[in-house]
Amino acid sequence: MQRGLVALMGGTLLGALIVAPSAGAAAEVSSGVTVEVPIRLVQAPITNALYGMTTIRIGNSAPIRVTVDTGSVGLRLLPGAWKTVPAGVTMSNRRITWVADGERLQGRVGTGVFSISGLRGEYPIEFMFMNTSKWTEQAGDQGIQGVLGIGMSRQNLPNPLTTLPGNVGRQWTVHFSPNRAGTGGTGALVLGAEVPAHTLATFNPRTQGLDAQGVPLWDDQAAQGCWKIGRIPEVCGATYFDSMAPFMLVKGDDFAKLRTGNGGFLVSGTSVAMSAPNSSFYAWRFDSGQRFGVNRVKVSGSGRTLVNTSSALYSAFTVAYDVQEGVVTLTE
Repeated sequence: MQRGLVALMGGTLLGALIVAPSAGAAAEVSSGVTVEVPIRLVQAPITNALYGMTTIRIGNSAPIRVTVDTGSVGLRLLPGAWKTVPAGVTMSNRRITWVADGERLQGRVGTGVFSISGLRGEYPIEFMFMNTSKWTEQAGDQGIQGVLGIGMSRQNLPNPLTTLPGNVGRQWTVHFSPNRAGTGGTGALVLGAEVPAHTLATFNPRTQGLDAQGVPLWDDQAAQGCWKIGRIPEVCGATYFDSMAPFMLVKGDDFAKLRTGNGGFLVSGTSVAMSAPNSSFYAWRFDSGQRFGVNRVKVSGSGRTLVNTSSALYSAFTVAYDVQEGVVTLTE
């Protein structure tokens, strides 16, 4: 999740977010099975960027509304997720910290079995239950009850999807389908979806070893990507896949000569192109503009190279993740 999210989102989420998945017992899942988790795209009133929302359960909780965040890892629940601790959930006194929007958020570690669309995890996971803060109050006012972080990197909590049985816990795709007006739309998190044989771009993040359950970890917050922006030479460096970021961020000394306007945003009409390393073509091309979540690009021309793709990537492509092989791919 890119910093500045809550401040940029503002307002209140519109309407009912999503149909709640059934609780169900653990599903029998074999190789080749896919499960489509519906996503509803919600428009943020200030930026008009779109964010994906779905529902999950932890233990025997009621459905919990969560943002689908590929830019973080772990389940982090707001104080409004429940009034009393549900059956099947154990709360500890162990403290945990998460930095979001520049705010250092505090909370406690809880444990419970994760469920989504009727699928139940094979073992309990640790999650964060946040203390009340300005950030949680702002997010709660928007109808958010938690953040479902489904990135592949090593952080202080596990990816809940990896507790699911069989291939549904090792492979998935994310895609957003905005409506024509750009005011909302639908999307899907498809569990068990295999990486396509033919892709427009393939990224291989560096390994970060295994987690405590033997799940492979990969640094998808710094995959190598190549960027051609405006008239400056191509820049290859760390590329961060983040479905919650309302604008693309290009950071580093190599971007210092890019023309920017108010707020450090790239001048409208500047060409932006991205490719995988050693590719002979650019998989993604667009011209910068004023629309958050579509073509808005912020420039920070100092430090090491880092490009946050923003949520726009997930509307332009179906993004596939393979935790076992450590691969992220883009297809139309």
